[in-house]
Amino acid sequence: AVGLHGQTKDGEVVKVSVPKDCMIVQIGEALEVKTGGFIKALPHAVVPYKQKEKSLSRNTMALFIDPSPQNTLDIPLERSE
Repeated sequence: AVGLHGQTKDGEVVKVSVPKDCMIVQIGEALEVKTGGFIKALPHAVVPYKQKEKSLSRNTMALFIDPSPQNTLDIPLERSE
């Protein structure tokens, strides 16, 4: 199926359903590390629309906010993951 796909905790790849008038926020691995695994980064991919007869638009706004290279991403002491 066309669109955004993500991997579940069990490793299954499923199509992500987004309700109308909603948006998705993808959390990256830096936040996963900083929360000690409490918040998980989602392995994901976008499956393109391949039929030439129909057009399908996809709107994406990528905003990457990364920690400074000088900062370490230590796992919180209260988390063991």
